[in-house]
Amino acid sequence: MATFRDLYSNIFTYPLYIGICLLLMIVYSIIYMVLAVYIERINPGQFGISQPFYYPCFRKTKKTSSTVPISYYEENGWSSMNKTNTKIHEHNHWIEMDSNMNKVCPLMRIKHLTKKFGKLTAVSDFSFDFYKGEVCALLGHNGAGKTTITFILVGMLEATSGCVILQDLDHRIHIQQTRKMIGFCPQYDPYNRRLIWTIIQKMKDAGKCVILTTHFLEEADILSDRIAIMSHGQLQASGTPDFLKKQTEYEYRLFIDKQDVCNTESVAQFIQQHVQTVVLERETSSELVFGIKRGATQNIGRLIRGLDEQCQQLAINGYGLSMTTIEEVFLRFIITDVP
Repeated sequence: MATFRDLYSNIFTYPLYIGICLLLMIVYSIIYMVLAVYIERINPGQFGISQPFYYPCFRKTKKTSSTVPISYYEENGWSSMNKTNTKIHEHNHWIEMDSNMNKVCPLMRIKHLTKKFGKLTAVSDFSFDFYKGEVCALLGHNGAGKTTITFILVGMLEATSGCVILQDLDHRIHIQQTRKMIGFCPQYDPYNRRLIWTIIQKMKDAGKCVILTTHFLEEADILSDRIAIMSHGQLQASGTPDFLKKQTEYEYRLFIDKQDVCNTESVAQFIQQHVQTVVLERETSSELVFGIKRGATQNIGRLIRGLDEQCQQLAINGYGLSMTTIEEVFLRFIITDVP
């Protein structure tokens, strides 16, 4: 029976030391662990961002401020633009500029990001800036590219081209540092939505940047400082909720709950006596929907009083009035931007 005293002594007829064997096992374990980490980082597989083979030679970059070294306004060509304009309107895309004019340089920048899965282009030349202390909603239909962008930001996917700059750090090169700056929460239970709203507001107050992806459009309208709408992997519109709503043709919609004997033409003529620019958008067996264009809202009060007085004569059960919502803005791009 071997004892501790025998670990470094040869107790066999041939030279074999148990203690040396144990030390070598420990050394080999450390070497293999370091090698495994190195290989995993240069070849992470399907999920993850690969590092160059010489990445251990990188000098560790100290955490810097939230400003970027290149002038944000010069790089984006703002110095040559008329800063009184509130948007770039190109190819029916709505991009608000004034919402960024009074903000500091971006906390995180996505620049010309593209991600392809074989022949499928999930994200195409997507560029966007995120700022400290704001909630920005990223909206889009299923397959628009929201999840792909999210996975690229947290390092689960590698972009085909383009880059993400987070506090002066290139996401592709300094993935280990940038991962420590980003938190990720998957889709939450609708039961806890109100609790999540409170948490989001607290994070915003603490100076964090919150990127919100949701299918509840009223949630995006309430919580967001800015909204970005994607379709088919591209940015279609961005700006404050108020800015996006103002780009639509109608400011209000009037919903009429009609009776079976109601005459649509008579109702339309009555409404046009008060608001001339009103347009009948759609009609069903029980409802009429009118759109009230912008610039005609000063007569809405008179229209409401008239409807209250003439409900029975017009054969309507009731009516409702609503402002333009983010859902209408969203549907406008989803319906019209069909490839």
